[in-house]
Amino acid sequence: MDEKNLSIIVIKSEMSSSFYETLMSVCRQLNYNDNIEVILVDAVDGTAYELCRKYGEDDNTLLLDKVRFVDISSQIFENMAQIKNESVKYAANRRVLILTDSQILQEGIIEKCLLTDRIEVSDDELKSYYNAGTDAFSYLVADRDMLSSIGGWNSSLACNEDYELFIRACNYNCHDKFYPIYSDEYKYPVFKETFLVYAYILGKYASKLRNSGMFNDVLSNWFIQAKNYGIETYFEDCAKNMIGRTECFNAIDKNMNPVLMFYGLKTCNGTLNSFALEFAQALRNKRINVLLLNIDDDNTTENIGKIILNDYRCVIGMQTGLYTERLENGQLLGNLFKCPKFNYVFDHPLYVSWSLMLPVNDLYVLQQDETYSEYITKYYPYVKKSWHFPPAGLIGNLTKTENGKTEKIYDISFIATYNDYRERLDVIKNLPDNIRKISWHMVNQLKNHPNQRAEEALEAVLEKKKITLTEHEFVVTLHKSLEAVRTVTFYIREKIIKTLIESGINVDVFGDSWKKSPYADNKNLIIHDDIDFEKGLDIMAQSRISLNVMSWHKGGMTERIANAMLNYSVCVTDETSYINRHFVAGENIVTFNLDNIDKLPDKIRTVLQDENLQKYIEKNAYKKALSEHTWDNRSDYFMNILGEIEK
Repeated sequence: MDEKNLSIIVIKSEMSSSFYETLMSVCRQLNYNDNIEVILVDAVDGTAYELCRKYGEDDNTLLLDKVRFVDISSQIFENMAQIKNESVKYAANRRVLILTDSQILQEGIIEKCLLTDRIEVSDDELKSYYNAGTDAFSYLVADRDMLSSIGGWNSSLACNEDYELFIRACNYNCHDKFYPIYSDEYKYPVFKETFLVYAYILGKYASKLRNSGMFNDVLSNWFIQAKNYGIETYFEDCAKNMIGRTECFNAIDKNMNPVLMFYGLKTCNGTLNSFALEFAQALRNKRINVLLLNIDDDNTTENIGKIILNDYRCVIGMQTGLYTERLENGQLLGNLFKCPKFNYVFDHPLYVSWSLMLPVNDLYVLQQDETYSEYITKYYPYVKKSWHFPPAGLIGNLTKTENGKTEKIYDISFIATYNDYRERLDVIKNLPDNIRKISWHMVNQLKNHPNQRAEEALEAVLEKKKITLTEHEFVVTLHKSLEAVRTVTFYIREKIIKTLIESGINVDVFGDSWKKSPYADNKNLIIHDDIDFEKGLDIMAQSRISLNVMSWHKGGMTERIANAMLNYSVCVTDETSYINRHFVAGENIVTFNLDNIDKLPDKIRTVLQDENLQKYIEKNAYKKALSEHTWDNRSDYFMNILGEIEK
């Protein structure tokens, strides 16, 4: 936690005046610190403000101007965990300390709350937190944003929700976002149900505790504590139910396991990372717990063994090869996750065959082209099922601030890198003899039939050459021939840009890669500095037309299409079966056929010369994308998919 600001929330959950003493203990230590906000949350009867005015008439330490009052008393709460989950929403700062009735804030605690050191928890320290139980700390400072990642306070627990939350954070490798503070002056109360909490923790983390050799010690220690209170039989019964994962365990644990989402691929100007972050936030907005882990973070790499042992609702990777990584014992890493695993694939499966062909249990695929499901079903038997799941779009900063009325300074923008297809031809020349010959034939086949799918082109080549392959040999051959698909993709992209600029139409492109283009000196090809993903959204908002060229997805839709629409730019793209079925050319999109690229300049001019037509298409496209192609839409669809699996 590196934020120096702090939100202190005092909760009034009882009819008594005890909350006032808690509030006073906070106000006495404020010293007009602008980095601290104090919130009094009334969860009882809405009288907190008036009571504070009454109690504080003769007490100048109660700084009413420093306290924000929030009334949630109209809601019904069953326990303190539910109140905390609701109260934390009102915190303006990420660093949050919540105090309940009669929980006095001791002197010096605020200074400790503002510490910025990263908290490391070794196995020995974690063992001490287990053994000490609720005496391990007196106050818990939490990261507001991380709470939504691991589920917040467990509302199925009647007490000691702070302790369970911190142990959960440690086990999910988020301990640096939760800061426990110890004080001799205050300890959490112990109830009979405290030992139910202990038993639940034993059941939830039994595998990890056994692997670290701590299980028997922790169990024995908590049994002795229960015996001291005369409730050892109660604890034994609870422990049996929790370790055995009976319905009693499920009643407490339901919906607490987060979705684990890996990200970290620094490709496509950060596009895949943006997908992960937006997808995760959309799920969190629906109160789905999502734990985001950056696979490029050393902390994640070092702790992957611990991360794997946790319970997850499912795991999602962005075009990841993580599931098929081999461990020293030969196991596939993905098989250590005992839950559904999704690989969100944005290219044709031929590019990632290696990650789909190995026996990963409970593996599912989300992919961006409706034609790929048939291919995956036929050639990747270890994939249990796949779904067409096109990436969604985002509204850029300019569109948000200017409400869709951004000044248009570009006629046509094309936000993509330049790749020279001639370099790919050189790669093909050096392929093994049999693959080289097939790849040459595939290049010609795709050039002459640009509406064919990659697998259809290979089938046509094999038929012409009278070559028979098994299904396994076919998928391996197509994977090894991927340079042929890349070559023609780059060739078509260059042909489209060449056709436009040689017809006198200006095209604005971005990045130094375009300086390597054979047409870099053409005055109609306007090359700008490189941009990141977010800047690309603003460029679209400033463009009359945003050009999209598919990376050989014949039944797909890219994020560029949705992004253009959500930023009031007319999207011009090559046709796919999905686009033709879900959009209307001339109404909310402009399409062209790769067989007729020579007709594209006239279509472009028609749009550029008619401002009313531009506005008409922009408006319709924005409405269409906003209702069907946001990450909010995709999160709904994903939860339906997950629900289907969990039945």
